[in-house]
Amino acid sequence: MRIGIVTVGSRGDVEPFVGLAHRLRQAGHTVTVSAPGDAAHLVAGAEVPFVPIDIDMHRVHKSPEGQKWITSGNSRAFLRGSAQVLSQARETLGDCTMKLAVESDLLVAGIQTDDYAVAAGELLGIPVIAGYFSPWTETGDFPNLLVSTGRIRATWPGRPLHRASHRLTELAYWNGKRHDINAFRARIGLGPVRMSAVGMTTRTGLPVLHAYSRHLMSRPADWAENQVMTGFWRLPREVHERVGERTPPEGLTEWLGVGDPPFFVTFGSMPILDPDVLLTRVVEAAKRTGRRILLGAGWTEVNQSAALPENVRVIGATDHSWLLPQCRGAISHGGAGTTAAALHAGIPTWAFALFADQPFWGNRLTERGIGGFNRFLELNADTLSAAIRRLDQSAMQSAARAFGERLRSEDGLGAAVGAIHRTAETSVARRPTSHGAASA
Repeated sequence: MRIGIVTVGSRGDVEPFVGLAHRLRQAGHTVTVSAPGDAAHLVAGAEVPFVPIDIDMHRVHKSPEGQKWITSGNSRAFLRGSAQVLSQARETLGDCTMKLAVESDLLVAGIQTDDYAVAAGELLGIPVIAGYFSPWTETGDFPNLLVSTGRIRATWPGRPLHRASHRLTELAYWNGKRHDINAFRARIGLGPVRMSAVGMTTRTGLPVLHAYSRHLMSRPADWAENQVMTGFWRLPREVHERVGERTPPEGLTEWLGVGDPPFFVTFGSMPILDPDVLLTRVVEAAKRTGRRILLGAGWTEVNQSAALPENVRVIGATDHSWLLPQCRGAISHGGAGTTAAALHAGIPTWAFALFADQPFWGNRLTERGIGGFNRFLELNADTLSAAIRRLDQSAMQSAARAFGERLRSEDGLGAAVGAIHRTAETSVARRPTSHGAASA
């Protein structure tokens, strides 16, 4: 079977799909991935063809506008900013999706590309599956991720308002992209639709793979069978090796071996407005706690040549599956990918969450006793030191080790491949076409 995968975003939005492409290829399928151009090296590691999308998320995150709406922690700003970025890239998103679709028997699409994939699938008569790394689809179990962290769930008057929060948020999300999607549909000869692909997952049966673990989030009882929780999608070791990420930075192996396991701090693709201040806070936290800290620069331009105490080190891109088992805890922005990597390693993790799904995952960590979270705006030497001390507690260390064993027993990619096979077999009955279309 020819399978096309299309996604946009930072590395955390692309890497799991590359892992899926690799596993599908191993299962005998012909797979092509379409993603932002800066993902070319990662896709090459999976040894599958690549269709680059002309959108530079690194540039977006580093722009003054991007930094403003990402670091604000404001959900409305996040929705507006995302819609603006995607609108500017609407031509390349549509063109790349169609280029992929005409050579595919089935499409798999991420949260920001699923609407284009649904249109292409409808035109060509091929099934489409959404792949989400957080629970964006409607449920009565908890409010929408952009409305609540989950902390106020018990005080809400129940399931109807939870559902209403999903409907209203999906409507706001759809209003930000409706014009672009329906313009694309018109360009390829289709009529308009009244809802986003996210809405279609619960209202028209669009198949969706939820790429996270039931151990971290219980499956909502009101999700229909088209919504499949697979477990996390982890990039295989051989892909990391092919792109050179299994080779540690010079001197890192020696540094890890001469002291206690460090705490790993990283904010991935999140923009840090003042890297020097971040580094100062890390150094101060290491001094206060007496612990070693390894700072992963991610997309932040941290001065890696700065004079640092022996218990602090700064590194660039490194394979988390190699590094994190050698650490005592992880502190990050709370993205699903970084959180999953830390938990798979059996170490507790703390989130300094900015927006979107990050507070949600931080709350799940708190509930499971394997970490916790603060808002990113609360990040300073005091809160960073406090987080390290909490993660250092023996009870949390033990809970994280046990949790890691449960996660490692799952095969998220294998479950995803199985679900894709089942969808392909029933594609005629499950194809989402005219259900969301407006009447002429």
